[in-house]
Amino acid sequence: MTKIKGGIKSSRASMPKKDYIILGNNVYKRTDKLPEDVMGDLLDEDEEVAPPAPEETAPVEFTHDLLRRIVEGVQELFWAQSSYTTIFCTLRDVYAYSISMRGFERIIQTLHATRHFDYACPNNTLATTIRNNGFMRYNTERWERYQVKPKYMKLKQAVINVVNSER
Repeated sequence: MTKIKGGIKSSRASMPKKDYIILGNNVYKRTDKLPEDVMGDLLDEDEEVAPPAPEETAPVEFTHDLLRRIVEGVQELFWAQSSYTTIFCTLRDVYAYSISMRGFERIIQTLHATRHFDYACPNNTLATTIRNNGFMRYNTERWERYQVKPKYMKLKQAVINVVNSER
């Protein structure tokens, strides 16, 4: 590191040069080959290459009827109005459901008027729940890292099961 006026300037000692390839964290190898050729040399012939990624399944179309069936299928696991937020986050993260929180609340309110769910979903339920439970801002796959209560994970899995059974 070399000092400069007003701070410290990096010597760039850990940066790879033009003819280097990155093999790992701060591990470089000098080569005149193309990256594809180097990776081929690094793989043993006996090593299995990862299988290709599975084809994308058809996206789920979330109709009002499907949302009704999801809520009816999992409402036995609800503990409060805030449980709707777990459904919203699961659909958002697992199935790329793209609707606003307000739009989701409106749909649930419409369904509640005719189906009389165990819990209502008044305006700002989702926003308030996410504000009070910071882990809900993140993808549901990361929730376990935040040591969320098992009830959230149980409801998340129940939503996934209902959606997959409806396909």
